[in-house]
Amino acid sequence: MTDLFSGQEAPLADRMRPRTLAEFIGQRHLLGEGRLLRRAIEADRLTSSIFFGPPGCGKTTLASIIANSTKSAFVQLNAVTSGVADAEKGGYGAVPVHLRDTHYAGHDRIGSGDGYKYPHDYPGHYVRQNYMPVELQGKKYYFPSDMGHE
Repeated sequence: MTDLFSGQEAPLADRMRPRTLAEFIGQRHLLGEGRLLRRAIEADRLTSSIFFGPPGCGKTTLASIIANSTKSAFVQLNAVTSGVADAEKGGYGAVPVHLRDTHYAGHDRIGSGDGYKYPHDYPGHYVRQNYMPVELQGKKYYFPSDMGHE
């Protein structure tokens, strides 16, 4: 298997990676015949998914198999691009006041929920409003695909 752009052969790990559910070993409780995740993949009904686990347990391989056997987009993130570095660094700011919980007595005295726009009250169930703490405004953590509204 040759890399399309460089003409170099792909790393051994990529060449050995399973390409179908039949080749994927392990996770039978999720991917065995008739199991929920397998049925969702086979019916192309799987929605957005996040796979979490230690390195080498098959997260990227499974995501690649799903992307290749469904009409799903495959977006691979790592700790640096997904904002984990910012989260670990701390100092990411307070939740904006309009997003703070309003389900307790006295919330109105401190302004919680003031100015919140409920998206389902707007056309297309979308309204532009700030969801990021001031300290994180301008940073981008989500990169939508061209697969429609996500």
